[in-house]
Amino acid sequence: MKLKKVWSVIFSLLTFSWSFVIWSFSMLSAEASSVQSGEVTGFINKLLSLLFAGGISEAVVRKIAHFAEFAVLGLLIFMTAWAFSLKVRKSKICLLVFASGFVAVVDECIQLTSPGRAFRISDILLDITGAATAFAVCWLIMNVYKKNKKSR
Repeated sequence: MKLKKVWSVIFSLLTFSWSFVIWSFSMLSAEASSVQSGEVTGFINKLLSLLFAGGISEAVVRKIAHFAEFAVLGLLIFMTAWAFSLKVRKSKICLLVFASGFVAVVDECIQLTSPGRAFRISDILLDITGAATAFAVCWLIMNVYKKNKKSR
């Protein structure tokens, strides 16, 4: 099996697996999700208290979590496209954003079935922003790498 094909399989599996991780968080009830967020908030606030005075709210932690989990998804989608030898140009970034948007919409739809949870367009936009940020960073790194490779 060629190395490129192995990477294609690995990144595809990681992308699908991470999507299911995201969706599993949405299956939690509002109460269970709040407990989980509260624990993370408490941990972050303990760390922040060592460095600074003050803390961070659970609402901010939840928004950062949305952004971060979709930034990871964005990285994985980008790497999957790369592994399949798709030339990731600016025009194809829209397709990658669409793929992450699909995961975000499914994520919010799952929340409709979880007690106490709701469908929020603002969360979809935040999720897509996290993925798009990862795409942009990956695209910039790839282009810097290509320019450095050409100049050698």
